[in-house]
Amino acid sequence: MPNKKRRPFELKHFTITQEKVSLPVTTDACIFGALTQFDNPRTLLDVGCGSGLLMFMMHQKYPNAQILGLEKHPESVQTVNENIQWNQTETHMRVQEADWWTFKPEKPFDALICNPPFFSQQLPSVETSKRNARHTENYELTDLLLHLSEWLSPEGGISMLIPCDILPQMEELDRNTPWLYLDHSQSIQAFAHSKPHLSVVHFQKKICDYRKLEPLIVYESSNKLTSESKLLLEAFLQERALK
Repeated sequence: MPNKKRRPFELKHFTITQEKVSLPVTTDACIFGALTQFDNPRTLLDVGCGSGLLMFMMHQKYPNAQILGLEKHPESVQTVNENIQWNQTETHMRVQEADWWTFKPEKPFDALICNPPFFSQQLPSVETSKRNARHTENYELTDLLLHLSEWLSPEGGISMLIPCDILPQMEELDRNTPWLYLDHSQSIQAFAHSKPHLSVVHFQKKICDYRKLEPLIVYESSNKLTSESKLLLEAFLQERALK
């Protein structure tokens, strides 16, 4: 685990401790949570929930949903439990220690959200826990998506954050998979002059027409968010984080 002590991450309505997790909260993860929209789900699963950030963002959006976080690292599970207790959300949120390849849900979920490890083209970290959290060592993201789709209710949806260079594979999957359909995608780029580095993809079990949304530009200049990003994040982040 990292030696440097991390401060809690303060959302507008929740506080996220993150000292024991492999990866801290990032702006990209916050943007992913803010962009993700489901159709009023009753049950929601966060696959690889880390500190629980996306669980709390989804709870703010869908306060009546029952939310389960799935996480295989004991330290992260402990952290999410602490965050649930600290924020007094026990009636709507819980976390389970399990590997997503062996997990078997009791019932299908209406919504799945997943910010998976996707740094497979980088040199692995020496730190084992961080390496496991960030690298796709034994699977492709398309395989993970198909696996997760088995846990989805007929009217449900999956939202996933992926590297932009994986998007063509996801679009190909949409064309060749008769039970999972790509509803929309939206790329994320740091600056107007930058190339997109991430994409949010949203799949559904029911047939839909694919829409490719306009890219979201995060920063106007160094450490200064664009007005579009501020508008997206203002419901979730503290005012000082939006400057």
